[in-house]
Amino acid sequence: PRLPRWALFNLVGLAGFVVQLLLIAGLTRVYGWHPAMATAVAMQVVLVQNYFAHSRWTWADRPPVTRRERLLRPLRYQGTKTLTLGLNVLLTSAFVTFADMTPEIGNAMAVGLCAIVNYTAADRLIFSTAGGHHEVTS
Repeated sequence: PRLPRWALFNLVGLAGFVVQLLLIAGLTRVYGWHPAMATAVAMQVVLVQNYFAHSRWTWADRPPVTRRERLLRPLRYQGTKTLTLGLNVLLTSAFVTFADMTPEIGNAMAVGLCAIVNYTAADRLIFSTAGGHHEVTS
């Protein structure tokens, strides 16, 4: 039996999140990077990983059907994720600066706040079918 889409989304996200936290910890603690820069770099690395994982598992039932869609889908994913990356960096920096959180905890809070926006954007804008139709997902 296939897991509900929301569960797959979260499993892919969890795997990416572990990689993201490890990168943030390494970049800030080992190399002395500013938390905002470390977060931005870590999120971009994970963005690529998650796009392919979501294509393969989360939205495997919605493959691109035209060449145009095959070319535009990764660009839509990048564009949408760039917006949420900005929000994530802003929130992480605010939590670290104003709430005295560690970069890892601040980023965990930011990821939690952005999860619903990310899922909705992926389901409705990025992995919708060629005609823009999609089924109601769980």
